[in-house]
Amino acid sequence: MKLVIYYSLFAFIAMIVNFLVQELTLTIYLGTYRLWLSIFLGTIAGLIIKFFLDKHYIFKYLVKSHGHNFILFFLYSVMGLITTLIFWGFELSFYY
Repeated sequence: MKLVIYYSLFAFIAMIVNFLVQELTLTIYLGTYRLWLSIFLGTIAGLIIKFFLDKHYIFKYLVKSHGHNFILFFLYSVMGLITTLIFWGFELSFYY
C-alpha cells in the first residue's frame, strides 16, 4: 500500500511540475508555437521528475554510470510514450 501512495504522490508531483512549466512557458514565450512548446517542455520536466522519484523511491535502483542512467531514462520515456500521447490528446481537446 505504501508504494501505491508513493507512486500516486509522485504522479501528482510530476503533473504539477508539468503544468507549472507549461504556464511559465506560456507566460514568457509569446511566439507562434507557444502552446506546442509549453506542452513539450512541461512533459519533459514532468517526465524527468517522475523518473528520478520512481527510480529512487519506488524501485530503489542504483545506476552504474551516467550512460546507464541515460539508457534507463530513454527506456522509461519510451514506455510512457503511449500514456503521454493520451494525456496530450485530452489536454489539447480541452484547450481547443
